[in-house]
Amino acid sequence: MELRQVRSIDQRLDTSFQFFKVNFREIFSIYMAGGLPLVIIGSILGLGGVYHTLNLAGESSSIYLLMNGIGSFLLYGGMLHMYLQTMTLMQLYQETGKVPTPQEVSDRVDGSFWGYVGVSFLTGLSVVLGMMFLLIPGIFLFIAFSVALPVYMIEDKSVTDSLNRSYQLVKGYWWNTAGFVMLLSVIVWVLSFIFTAMLGGLTGLSLVLGNAWAYSAYVFSPIVSVLSVIISVFYAFGVVVQYYHLLALKEPQGIAEEISQF
Repeated sequence: MELRQVRSIDQRLDTSFQFFKVNFREIFSIYMAGGLPLVIIGSILGLGGVYHTLNLAGESSSIYLLMNGIGSFLLYGGMLHMYLQTMTLMQLYQETGKVPTPQEVSDRVDGSFWGYVGVSFLTGLSVVLGMMFLLIPGIFLFIAFSVALPVYMIEDKSVTDSLNRSYQLVKGYWWNTAGFVMLLSVIVWVLSFIFTAMLGGLTGLSLVLGNAWAYSAYVFSPIVSVLSVIISVFYAFGVVVQYYHLLALKEPQGIAEEISQF
């Protein structure tokens, strides 16, 4: 599967899904060697929040809130690490034509975490500032910087250069990029909402009907949290496909370059 290729919006969505589906076993092993264990541990510790919500903690509720706080930290840290792993494995796949090993991904990811956080922070800050003044600037910047994270990971640029490079790639294709990013975001949000709503329903029934339903909430809460993270990470697959789409549009390869990849 060639990632650096011009595709329509529906083809980009299909490519993102097919890449994840076809290589799921290898991708899962990469996640298990990195961020996914943190997500699982964080989800289990998050049961402290469920326990507190159901008013079963009594006077010792503070310890369960602390568990929930630590769990949230680990969960989001693990999720960020999985984003990094996703972008790196797709980069290596594009370079070699095969899914890399967990060690190959780890070797590339090491040392990139805080830069990734920096790009995410500046992107978010720019969007928030834009939203504070007018809604339109915030939306514009969100799309303009939508491929800054793949640029940072794949092209090994600095934090600020990644934002500028993203802006230049999206320039001239803002509406097309906006259509894809918004559609991808809606799909991810809807799928995550379904699982979250199921957990919310179980928690609500537990509050009304008592402890018998609470056990269901305890069982499903970590499962829903892990599945929600995996679904949200799917967004990274789409963003990388969008990056390579823009790269193919702005910097088309010559015949010699295309042959050299085989």
